[in-house]
Amino acid sequence: MSRLMKWHRVNGKIVPIKKYASPGRPAKGAVPAIVGWCVQGELVEKQAEIVQARQWKGRFILATNELDAEALGAIRKIIRVKLYYFSDCA
Repeated sequence: MSRLMKWHRVNGKIVPIKKYASPGRPAKGAVPAIVGWCVQGELVEKQAEIVQARQWKGRFILATNELDAEALGAIRKIIRVKLYYFSDCA
């Protein structure tokens, strides 16, 4: 289950539902019988893993073989736009 949920953890327990065998007021010393089960649980976030995943979110590498400085002007504009966008998302 832990491989399926990287960023969450399930906390749960099974609680017995107990009732007396006969209707009305139970006899002194009567022990209730288990007639069913109630499953209780909660989904908890793993904060450390979420923070670590967010640090790596949106990383990219822009590589080129272009050596001409004039041609790199358009690539610099793309980098500025990407950096602006990713700074707003964080």
